[in-house]
Amino acid sequence: IIVVDYLKENIKNSIGEKFYDLPITYVEQGLKKGTFGALSCTAHLFAKNERFLSLNGDDLHAKEELEKFIKHPRAMGLQKIDMPGYKEAVLDENSNIVDLVAQSEISSRLVPTGAYVIDSNIFKHSGIQISNNEYGLPQTILDQKNKYPIKGIITKEWLPINSFEDMEKAEEYFNKFDLN
Repeated sequence: IIVVDYLKENIKNSIGEKFYDLPITYVEQGLKKGTFGALSCTAHLFAKNERFLSLNGDDLHAKEELEKFIKHPRAMGLQKIDMPGYKEAVLDENSNIVDLVAQSEISSRLVPTGAYVIDSNIFKHSGIQISNNEYGLPQTILDQKNKYPIKGIITKEWLPINSFEDMEKAEEYFNKFDLN
């Protein structure tokens, strides 16, 4: 399932209808923006209590690290990195995420990576609004932590693509593989 909005026709034409023989379902985002807004428009595609992996489309993750996520009912990727403006996760003694706070000089800087194992119970929530008409997925997941604890999975291979420099890093990474 790929959620599209801006430049949706370019994305559909570039990716096509299948990925390695798996059919792709495209869903238009709609009015509710942000990461939870994007996910919430897919609710009709999931069965009751169905678990799934949700990834931000502009990030790269290592398959081996993502495989760690599916061992837990709910999980959120974290990476130790300084990213001004991003929230950082606070973990309890069992590595469950208990809060998202502003980064500080003395903090662990465990930033959410945009990789989540969650289930369709997330759609019972209307979403946590983080700015004007934007709803955050990590904040919404965390708001359900008392009923659905979320394991923090620390990763090392996350590559967020937020700039042209990041795009160049991603291109260098993919040039190592024969993708034909």
